[in-house]
Amino acid sequence: MENTLYLVGRLGKNPKLFTTNNSLKAIVNIAVSQKVDKKQEPIWFNNVEFYNSAAELVSKLNKGSQIAFRGVISCQVQQTRNKRSIKLVISVDDSHNVETLDNKNLITSTFTLQSLPNLIHLMLSDKLKLRQQHQLYLKGLI
Repeated sequence: MENTLYLVGRLGKNPKLFTTNNSLKAIVNIAVSQKVDKKQEPIWFNNVEFYNSAAELVSKLNKGSQIAFRGVISCQVQQTRNKRSIKLVISVDDSHNVETLDNKNLITSTFTLQSLPNLIHLMLSDKLKLRQQHQLYLKGLI
């Protein structure tokens, strides 16, 4: 089972683009707002990786652009001679999991705000699948 994450936030920097093995990769930092003591504080998700068609879409965005997406969380363990570190990575590999939410980017994007319900539908269907799996687990069928 994948660890799926849904985020709506703003790009902290312009995307960094790479090409590896004939596939496009974009890495961005996403800021998400959270209320802390009646003030809005940003929470940063660094190293959000977009691949192929999702990377192509994100490459058209700029710092400050608002985006909504569904990604998969994974951990990468890095071992150096003296230190072991764990890096949390969020990966998005399909443009159907990405929506741009800024009016200025709707012209360059293949998506519009009207397709945002598709992302919400994916969120609800994933929640339903998780609930069904939990019920099967409780019944001892999994």
